Formats: sequence, structure tokens, C-alpha cells
Amino acid sequence: MEYVNDININESMIHILDNNAVEPILNNYKLELEEDTYKFLYKHIEKCLNDEELKYAKFSYEKRPAAIWSKSKECFVCPECGKTLFKEIYKGEGRKKYKVRERLTEKDFIKEYAYNIVCGNDVNKFDSKKNRIVKVPCNAKLWTPLNKFEKDSKWIKLGSEGWIMKSHFEEMYNDYFSRRETLNKKEQGFLLKLMEKKDELKETGDISSSANGVRKYSIAKYVRERLKGHVDYFIADELDLMAPHTVMCA
Repeated sequence: MEYVNDININESMIHILDNNAVEPILNNYKLELEEDTYKFLYKHIEKCLNDEELKYAKFSYEKRPAAIWSKSKECFVCPECGKTLFKEIYKGEGRKKYKVRERLTEKDFIKEYAYNIVCGNDVNKFDSKKNRIVKVPCNAKLWTPLNKFEKDSKWIKLGSEGWIMKSHFEEMYNDYFSRRETLNKKEQGFLLKLMEKKDELKETGDISSSANGVRKYSIAKYVRERLKGHVDYFIADELDLMAPHTVMCA
């Protein structure tokens, strides 16, 4: 139970999903939580939450980087203000430790990090109340919802390893492959995905994204935001036994 510290059943209701029935049997009556009933439900819920194949609901949609690569600057720039994107890192040790700004380059949008979520540059904006131009944070989002219908995407998803631009593929492949003997475990996994894409490029002449497409609004997120107080916890057990493409499964 990774995200659950304790189980406390206040109310319960049982619905029947029979694979042989045309429709599910939905119950409107709450159970009387006597000691035996409570123990039965508790053990069943605990068993479900401890299952090795347990999958948690997703509360977000899949995203890809939205930053733009500048060939002239050789770094990423903001898609809105067009300014160079930076990250702040520390160098040195102890009293000699100091902070520097570095441009975001090829490897800085593999995954979402604190420094690559929004643009940290300042932009000029007219303040009607002060009747003058003032500097305000750009805060443009540097990640956008993934759209499976998007044509000519410049980004490639390497499974769980993250994202890279198509134009950077050969350079990154050569870099990782040349250092293959000294790579750590995480970098080896990244190289393995690059090698898979390299084989795909040889066979088909192109590289697919390997992304699942848009998940604009998850059901779990809708329930959490729109049905507050109606559902505390929803457990769907033995769904693999349901016949696909039926009213019951839906």
C-alpha cells in the first residue's frame, strides 16, 4: 500500500458485475457494517491494495516538450517570448560554492524537471494602472499536451526514458555509444532505447515517436475535482475477467 497508510470503512455498497449478464446490477442500499461484514470488506480491500499488479489511477495527461530549438544560439528558447532558456546550477564546494546560469541544451528536456517546466525570463508588459511598461515573469509553459494527431512532430519519445528531438538523435546516439563502457545504469537504459530507435531507422527510414497520444482529461481527475465528497476510494478488482467491448465492461 504505497500511498495508503490506513483503511477506515465508514459506508459501503456492493454492485454486481456478472460477465454472463447483459447489464450490471446496481445497488442503492448500503450494507450494515457489522463486525463480520467489516472484517470481510477490510481484508478484501487490503488484499487488493497489496496486489503486485495494482495500478493507480492517473491524474494527468501525457505531455511533450514545447520549447523551440535555436540553431543560431545552439540551445532551447521559449515558445512565447523567444528568449534563451536557462537553468541555475551550483559549482565549487564549501565557501567557494557559487551559482551560475547555463543554457538548456539537447539533454535538458528528456524529462520534466523543476528548471524546465516554465520560462523563467522576464518580459516587458504594459501596466494600465501604472501607465507604464513593467517587467513581469514570462512563465510560459514549456510542456504541452501530447496530441496523437500531430503531424511532423519534431520530438521522439524513448519510452519511459524520456524525450529527445529528432534533429538531435544522431548526435546523442554517437555520444552515448562512444561512452558505452563508462555509462551508469540509468544512462545504459537510455542508450538501449537509442539503439532500438537506430534499428528502426535502418529498417523503415524513419523514427516513430512511441508515444500513446493525448490523454486530455483523465476520469480519475474528473472524479477528484467534480465529485468531491461522493467517492473516497474506488477499487476495481478482477477487471481482466470482464468481456471487452460490452456494456458491462464500460
